[in-house]
Amino acid sequence: MLISAFYALFLALVSIGGLRAATPTTTSNNGPSKFVTVDNGKFRLGDKPFQYIGTSAYWLQLLDNDDDMNKTLSEIASRGIKVVRTWAFNDVTEIPPTGVWLRVFHENGTIELNTGENGIIRLDRIVRVAEQVGIYVLFSLTNNWFPRVANKTQPLLSRGLNGQALPRNYLSNDYGGMDTYVKRFRPNVATSDLVHDIFYTDQNIRNAYKSYAEFIVKRYSNATSVIGWEAANDPRCNSTLPASTVCNPQIITKWTADVANTIKEADPNHLVATGDSGFYCVDCDKVYPYTAPPPAPSAAVRRMRREGPLTSKRILAKDPEWKKRNLPPPSPYKRTLSGLTIRGKWNAPKTSSQKRQSNSFGPLFDGSFGVDTEDLLNAPGVDFSSFQLFPDQNTYGPIGTNSVSNFSEIVQQGIDWLVQHASTANSYGKPSTLNGFGLVTNVTSNTFAPFNSSIVHESPIGTTQSQQIGAYTTWINTAIDNDIQGIIHYQWGQTNITQSSSIAITQQSGVGSINSTTNTFYSPNDGYAAYDSAIKDTLEAGVKRITARNTSTRKRTSLNEF
Repeated sequence: MLISAFYALFLALVSIGGLRAATPTTTSNNGPSKFVTVDNGKFRLGDKPFQYIGTSAYWLQLLDNDDDMNKTLSEIASRGIKVVRTWAFNDVTEIPPTGVWLRVFHENGTIELNTGENGIIRLDRIVRVAEQVGIYVLFSLTNNWFPRVANKTQPLLSRGLNGQALPRNYLSNDYGGMDTYVKRFRPNVATSDLVHDIFYTDQNIRNAYKSYAEFIVKRYSNATSVIGWEAANDPRCNSTLPASTVCNPQIITKWTADVANTIKEADPNHLVATGDSGFYCVDCDKVYPYTAPPPAPSAAVRRMRREGPLTSKRILAKDPEWKKRNLPPPSPYKRTLSGLTIRGKWNAPKTSSQKRQSNSFGPLFDGSFGVDTEDLLNAPGVDFSSFQLFPDQNTYGPIGTNSVSNFSEIVQQGIDWLVQHASTANSYGKPSTLNGFGLVTNVTSNTFAPFNSSIVHESPIGTTQSQQIGAYTTWINTAIDNDIQGIIHYQWGQTNITQSSSIAITQQSGVGSINSTTNTFYSPNDGYAAYDSAIKDTLEAGVKRITARNTSTRKRTSLNEF
């Protein structure tokens, strides 16, 4: 597949600065850098620490005007939230009659970039307004998940619990992504024969993706409102399309290192992360074997013991019952690739046993998903770690031990997951970022769509809002105490939007009835959106705690004090 001549010319113009005058850029004055940097495993902005609370709003590009963008980002910033995570892609296979799209993958083998008002200019608006209100943007450059690709003849429509079709771009997994490349670069292959991981190995696909990534990061290379780039959201061997029998963590690690190098060459000013979910491959062979970083000059940092890579021995030392409780499940529950299991979790690929190398701790730690978060973090060009926490969609403890009714165990597993990733980041001398966490409540479960599904599923956990707030408070406290540098809630809910050409911006919050008499609109809700003040107050309390921690001599404060 070849990139269209127009697209190639556009990239060339950008590379020589021909279009720079039309893009939002900011240059640094003399003095401390205006870009977020990394120093001794911590984020810094100028000469100050930059540990932050963030939020997600994948749908920001759907806002039509500066007023709505300013209103949204200003409300986020008013809570002290410093970073918003959003999509820098929107791939389609035919130009839609309405709404936003950034690129179209034509059947003739070309990719066309949309330079119109409903195209790349939408990202310009995000970057420009973010700078005006004093907030930073973390862009993700593609997505692992795109369930619409499942049907070859007719795209699979997203549907709500009532069976009604959801608008394009309503769900976070409805913006195209890796499987769009796979399907368009294999037009003569039946969908049932396609495999997801050729996205990482097919050179034509890699070149097409890297061309787009290079264009985007060059366009905003001087924008101080950008904190950095994620190579992808939640990259894995499998997606809606299955993994091949040969995919393994080393393939994704090598792809990530290649992408990180491309980004760094095009944009030396901003940080790079993988965007992965944080799964381990314990005792696995590494592309980049561990070497302990040099001792930090800070006495406080030196006191933190660097444990090195996670091992089976250390897992068993922390929980002697783990292995006994985590024996492979019986045949009726055998992990297969397709479908959803209890709590909407994605199954490990059916080839997972080929990827497991030396442990039986389940997909959280055995590399079944093709992810080795330690090797990814250690890759050249990767500046900080990524991991996620979504108990409605993954189990973060030994297989078969946690009950949906035992909420305290779910909270504790989240604590353990946070502590483990903080330890990993410390061992490798790089910052850690929780780039997404969330729980679905019994109020919003009627809008819950797992990231690998186009269909809304009610979450069986049945979390109350009080439990949700309690869990968020605990996890934010734990993350702050363990020096996790970025803590990004998923996701922000915005009301009072005045207009949008995208029908994904609706006149309902997803939990109430449509009010046809109102002239205001809501951002999309996949079960996680926070429209009211309860969660936003909790995030703001976390901000205050970080501020107190950085400016006070107190060793420890409690989030509940604020």
